[in-house]
Amino acid sequence: MNPVDLMVYMLIGANVILSFMAFNNLNLFQKLKFHVGSIKQNKEYYRFISSAFLHADLTHLLFNMIALYSFGLVMKYFIGPIEFLVLYFVSLLVGNALAYFYNKDNNSYSAVGASGAVSGVVFASILFYPFGDIVFVFLPFFPIPSWIFGILYLLYTVYGMNKQNDNI
Repeated sequence: MNPVDLMVYMLIGANVILSFMAFNNLNLFQKLKFHVGSIKQNKEYYRFISSAFLHADLTHLLFNMIALYSFGLVMKYFIGPIEFLVLYFVSLLVGNALAYFYNKDNNSYSAVGASGAVSGVVFASILFYPFGDIVFVFLPFFPIPSWIFGILYLLYTVYGMNKQNDNI
């Protein structure tokens, strides 16, 4: 197995395991989610990373993991496993840092999800392979260009952040 593929599968596994653990344990969910007040007042900086392994619901988890799988496996042709992990975690931290600075005056702001990290992988993949296509199982004869999927993914992420009632 290619090492980048292994990293993708390990990240998907960690996301699935932690999300399901938190689906069944509200205390764990509350302790690990991104929460501005807890970060500012209690210096709980681990939330910048832990929140990216939690998801609001099964749909949110599936959407992020399908995108990570689809675009992450393409990255093996362009970068190695260390570079892939750096890309993933730098994107994760940058995404959460932006959320923090955008919402720093709102101590009740909270969020979960791997969208920042996955966005980094999606757009890096599009940068390296801009004319790739995405084929959905339920629409096998209608591939869409990967860059269109990237735009749709970004819009979904921004919508989730602005919606604010589902912790995305």
